[in-house]
Amino acid sequence: MLNFNLIIGIIIGGVILEHYYSLQFYFWLTPALVIFLLFFILRKASWKSKKREKYINERGYVVLIKFNELEHRYIAKNIIGRNLYKNDIVHHINGIKTDNKLNNLCLMDREKHEHFHSWLLWNKKKKGKYPTIPQQKKVLEAEYNGVLLEKITNSKNEIVEKKKEVSEVLLTSKSSTYCVRKNKTSKKYFIEFDEETLISPEGKEIEADDDRFYEPEDVDESFLTQKQIDIFKSKMNEVDASLMREKNSFEIQKSLFNELRKERKKIAKEIGVPVYMIFDNKTLMEMAKEMPVSREMMIQIYGVGPYKLDLYGSNFIEIIKQFKRELDKPTSENKDTA
Repeated sequence: MLNFNLIIGIIIGGVILEHYYSLQFYFWLTPALVIFLLFFILRKASWKSKKREKYINERGYVVLIKFNELEHRYIAKNIIGRNLYKNDIVHHINGIKTDNKLNNLCLMDREKHEHFHSWLLWNKKKKGKYPTIPQQKKVLEAEYNGVLLEKITNSKNEIVEKKKEVSEVLLTSKSSTYCVRKNKTSKKYFIEFDEETLISPEGKEIEADDDRFYEPEDVDESFLTQKQIDIFKSKMNEVDASLMREKNSFEIQKSLFNELRKERKKIAKEIGVPVYMIFDNKTLMEMAKEMPVSREMMIQIYGVGPYKLDLYGSNFIEIIKQFKRELDKPTSENKDTA
């Protein structure tokens, strides 16, 4: 790029000087170079001033010029949706201060942060190397109340997306027309149950074969036999029932999740810490799914270590037990009246 600009600058400068002053090549070579170099330096300086949005300070951290703020703390506060407290530390898990990817950032208390570094040094001295990144992440969550920022973003829309997915499947399974594939030889219509299975006019399931059937199309009932329609509806009812069970299970999990969140908020308020320092959303959602009712079951939940189990485990176990008792009541009443 530099050589190309140099050549263009020399040619243009030479043409101008020769045209107006009738000078030979060696007379205009020097001024042409000077003009080009000035132009190149000014352009580069202008480009740098426009593009420079961050810099690395004397401590090795990335600073955002626009916000006059450390990049890793700026990212953290936007992820959790509030300003950071004085004791909040955004820890770089791999030790690289300029690596501000979400999977490398963990929010934790200043004191816990110091203890964690002591643990890292102890491991280095004892085993000759630091723990692996996955090991560090597990310990940060379970033993040092750390909050992995990547998990906050991963869990935020999990419930909404799951509900949307189930609703869409339920909607599409109730079609007034039928997706069929026409046999190239017999010209009969076969209902497409899924991409690999077709239902014949006789109600038999056969394998979909692109060599034997045309591309799928939509038709109404007049093109089909009653038998294949009945078989198709029966199979779709099985699918709908399965989806409804999944939807009901999801609604139950969501209800328990909300109860666990209330308990988390109550504990956080009592001891004066942010709610995510108790358990993050992913841990609560796993509790809502697995419904642990003992210490042995609770310790299996990801994000629940011995430290947090001793501090908060009994509170959440009791919430789950009470929820299950309430959940079983309608079933018991129905059995009594049957």
